[in-house]
Amino acid sequence: MKTAPFVLLLSGLLLLFSCQSDRGVDPAEQELQKYKVLFARNTTALNAPGGTERTLFLANADGSDLQNLSQHPQGGHAGIGNGFDSAPQFSPSGNFIAFQTNREGNEELYVMSTDGTNKTNITRSSELDLEFSWSPDGTRLVFTRLLQDNYALFAVNANGSGLTQLTSSTDDCRYPAWSPDGGKIAFSRLIPGTTRRQVFLMNADGSQWRSISETADNAVFPHWSKDGRRVYYFVAGFGVRVKSVDGSFSNSLAGFFPRTLSWSPDGQWFVDSDTLSIVKIAADLSSLSRLSAKGFDPRLSPDGRWVLFLRSTSSGITNLYVARIDGRDERQLFTSQFGDLFPSWQPL
Repeated sequence: MKTAPFVLLLSGLLLLFSCQSDRGVDPAEQELQKYKVLFARNTTALNAPGGTERTLFLANADGSDLQNLSQHPQGGHAGIGNGFDSAPQFSPSGNFIAFQTNREGNEELYVMSTDGTNKTNITRSSELDLEFSWSPDGTRLVFTRLLQDNYALFAVNANGSGLTQLTSSTDDCRYPAWSPDGGKIAFSRLIPGTTRRQVFLMNADGSQWRSISETADNAVFPHWSKDGRRVYYFVAGFGVRVKSVDGSFSNSLAGFFPRTLSWSPDGQWFVDSDTLSIVKIAADLSSLSRLSAKGFDPRLSPDGRWVLFLRSTSSGITNLYVARIDGRDERQLFTSQFGDLFPSWQPL
């Protein structure tokens, strides 16, 4: 019985220290440290003497543990600096990163591990290799190659083997997007004798083309719904249009021009931005609501609770921000001298 006061005193002290410790923990920071974010940074000024350098970085979503993935070799190539790595995309599993780069003197596609090791040139071409999309199983990529002043689509394994040409350069096809089930590829083709493009679907092996966009549309940048039943595309001078693959549904929304749709986990809505703010848009384009976050190029976290986005300073430098979907706990992750861009979350 004599030890009871001592035990009560010890319990009280432990409770006090615990409360003080809890007050020092930022719940938002703890939550964000579960996630990784990927982005590109201009590490020299645009049009700098000797060439512009762009570098890929990975960090915790609270801004900690910043890692330089590019590790550009010094010396570089005349007129392009040490390297210009851009447009990074995680593989669906989150285990690899594909990106565009001119580090060998020509625009090509590379794949690397998420720690920046095992960089592999998967296209190995003297031509320009541009926009790309991962297959849903992460084993292949479809990409655009400039051939004889026109564009053609190719597919290649993620290790650089199995290169296959899917379309002819005379068809002038761009902006490929692999369907969620892996069976089809959406793309934009220049209509012969016009300056308009149409969105087509084809099998993943390049067979059985069919147009899905409206005849009068100048249609580019196709994207798939999460369930693969609908295709979205940008209509030049208008906005975004959605079409069901089976032709049973169509809708449009003026004034929005998404380059990359960022979906909610349930596929019922996505985020985009206009000149005013970040906007939450219903999957059928029937409604929209403005988020309190001000910025552009938004990306939803894997659980849909956070949004990663860019915001420009008065001098035009873009910095990376994160906020809860309701606008709370907004924070600037980094201060960039020449601009951050192409943000994304690592899949969980």
